[in-house]
Amino acid sequence: MDLLQRIRRLMKREGAPRASPDKSLPQVELQTVQTPTAPKTFLFPAPNLYSRILVEGRTVGFVDYGLNPLGDRIYIHKIEVAPEYQRHGYGLAALALIAAQYPVPMTPVHIYGSALAFWSVAREHLQRLGGEITDQLRTSQLEEEAKRWQHLVPEPEHERLIREYWEWVESERAAGRPAGPGIK
Repeated sequence: MDLLQRIRRLMKREGAPRASPDKSLPQVELQTVQTPTAPKTFLFPAPNLYSRILVEGRTVGFVDYGLNPLGDRIYIHKIEVAPEYQRHGYGLAALALIAAQYPVPMTPVHIYGSALAFWSVAREHLQRLGGEITDQLRTSQLEEEAKRWQHLVPEPEHERLIREYWEWVESERAAGRPAGPGIK
């Protein structure tokens, strides 16, 4: 199955509100919208996902996340719950929904100091549910992490043509023939 088919299959499960699977957590729903990623951004060519966290029809927060193109990890870029709704378990319930939908390890991207306690509780809770939250990924580590799926990123035509030109120039020079810029 090619990458595009895999992403489409996964995204078909998106969009509709989903109820919390864990009865020990408050009931929340997620309404998810996917947006394409721009070339040369972290998750390209996979889409970004943005989910509103709903409680009885009211938006109490959101989660900004993405499934990497390999389909083996979810990256949580940001989870935010409005101050008046914090400490009710809504953020944790949203993560439990995402973990149920995508049974792959979850990686927070750059945990801010004020969120360390939340992620500690989330890690313990999701572990009890059979999920996994890996160590955070710092902003400086994103480029290195993205190299894992670079073989799936299509090469732009203009870059391919430039690369092929310089490969040809090198092969001509190796054969002892003049080639390259400035040759008449």
